[in-house]
Amino acid sequence: GIDCLNGGRYEEAERYFQQSLTLLPDRVSTLTNLATTQILLKKFSEARVSAQSALSIEPKSIEGWLNLGRAEQHEGRFSEAIKAFRQVLALGGPTALAWKRIAAASHAMGDCEAALQSYQTALNHAADDLEALANMGALLNELGRFSEALQFHDRALRLDAGNAEV
Repeated sequence: GIDCLNGGRYEEAERYFQQSLTLLPDRVSTLTNLATTQILLKKFSEARVSAQSALSIEPKSIEGWLNLGRAEQHEGRFSEAIKAFRQVLALGGPTALAWKRIAAASHAMGDCEAALQSYQTALNHAADDLEALANMGALLNELGRFSEALQFHDRALRLDAGNAEV
């Protein structure tokens, strides 16, 4: 399953993970890998179920909480996504990643100030995070704060001059 997942063969990976679960139904790593695969396949409600299954067995699974948050976010349940990403933070998971996901969910909910604060917190933990810099610049631009946006875009461009999205 892992080889298929890493090779981009997601349907095949999903089948392998599901087969593995028939033999070892309580294996958290298989459930989280299945959830990751289902997210990549855009099967978000199935991914949510897989992540919840992993968390019912191992409530401190950072990967389980990340997957749950991602599935919730893709399904438009932004408040639930934020709760999951905050759990990642509480468990000592990848701080910048969790704050970026909180920022994106806050932005999707229309809470631009919370999104700005969350992107800034992500950057406090990973100053050269290209995604956070670009998203912070885009959000500031959206808010009409052009000179501030330019500063973040400039920082992002210095990191990756060939990136057309910056």
